[in-house]
Amino acid sequence: MIETRKLRHIVALADTRSYARAAQALNISQPALSRSIQSVEQRFGVRLFDRGRRGVTLTPTGSQVLGEAQQLLRDAETLERNLKLLGSSKMGDLSFGLDPLAAGIFLPDALAFLGRNYVDLHVQAVVQVTTVMERQLLAHEIEFFITPGGALSDSPLIARENLSSVRVALLVRRGHPLLGRDGVTLADLTGYPLIAGNLPEHVKRTGGGHPLWRAATIRCDDYGLMRDVALRSDAIWLACPALASGPGEESTLVELPIDQLTPLPRAELVVASLKGLSRSPSAAMLLAKLKALSADG
Repeated sequence: MIETRKLRHIVALADTRSYARAAQALNISQPALSRSIQSVEQRFGVRLFDRGRRGVTLTPTGSQVLGEAQQLLRDAETLERNLKLLGSSKMGDLSFGLDPLAAGIFLPDALAFLGRNYVDLHVQAVVQVTTVMERQLLAHEIEFFITPGGALSDSPLIARENLSSVRVALLVRRGHPLLGRDGVTLADLTGYPLIAGNLPEHVKRTGGGHPLWRAATIRCDDYGLMRDVALRSDAIWLACPALASGPGEESTLVELPIDQLTPLPRAELVVASLKGLSRSPSAAMLLAKLKALSADG
């Protein structure tokens, strides 16, 4: 059976495309790395890398082996992490992310639940835009994140799992001029600032998303700030009704009464994680709680 050490050598050389840089990253000598790669090639009668003036490149066989090596190493990391946690009878560390919408909906209840029930668990909750969290996920800085599915890229390394479907409404301050109407249409919104979160770059390029998302005149990813702007002006905030409540009635936004023929978008929230990587016990526990919160809501 091939050693995981040699799998790491293959992955490092594929990543750096240089024996010198790979050896440095692995903290071994360059001749030792070369012998390790050659031993695999000779043992199985394959050629994994081509050496040329432009450096080291994967052969077609090498590309296939690389994908399987990365999967095996991820499985080994998962097994080692879970064994350590089981051996210590602790939940360990948990790092996860939420986009601002998901954070506004789930984060207070999630952190309160963890604080009440898992006092030994070290938690890092990241609130960021989706593009940043994708990079953090690929770098193993977070284990999973929650975001609207439409904001995710089409990376083949990222798996998605449906979590909940969130209704979106038009939220305004009490006393807003449009509240006196029975059924507000999209045409009635003309002349009022429309607030929404920033669109991901791939949605901008393809022209996707609901027309209301694209029509926003004020964009921001700070939901507390957007809510404050709506409270202080006649701006209309496109957001989940769960985010409307404030500490008092005067700081609570209300929904505009929308005409029944006027369609509003929904936000389909998903859990994004690395494909093929098993979840830690703490991540599985938290996601079970989040699914329960979604069902209750």
